[in-house]
Amino acid sequence: LQPHSFMEKCFVRVYDDGSVLLEHTGLEVGQGMDTKALQALTMGLRKIGADFSTDQIQLRIPKSTQDFSWKGVMGTFSSVTSETVVSAILDACDKLHKELQKFTAPGRSWTEVIQLAVKGGAQLSQAGGTD
Repeated sequence: LQPHSFMEKCFVRVYDDGSVLLEHTGLEVGQGMDTKALQALTMGLRKIGADFSTDQIQLRIPKSTQDFSWKGVMGTFSSVTSETVVSAILDACDKLHKELQKFTAPGRSWTEVIQLAVKGGAQLSQAGGTD
């Protein structure tokens, strides 16, 4: 398989209280993919609020098609799958950061940013992907 043939997706939903739901299409089979996904999401969301913590993330298990399609997603192959999952998560984080940028300010906490975003009608859910 060629690296360009790998595709993964994710969905990040931020709730009004600042907690976050993460779904991704990678299949955790003991290789640490979910841990890597949580670390990537934490890193991405700290660009919005420096005090964001991994403790605020819930990983949806079992996997679901409720929020996005799994069409075109590949099986789990070596580290390529975890790398493409991370890429999809960082894509969603970038979209969320752009959506919330007008609510961020130096020293403003994650929760404060989310409260302002809710009042401002911001989109708090983003899908990410690789292509």
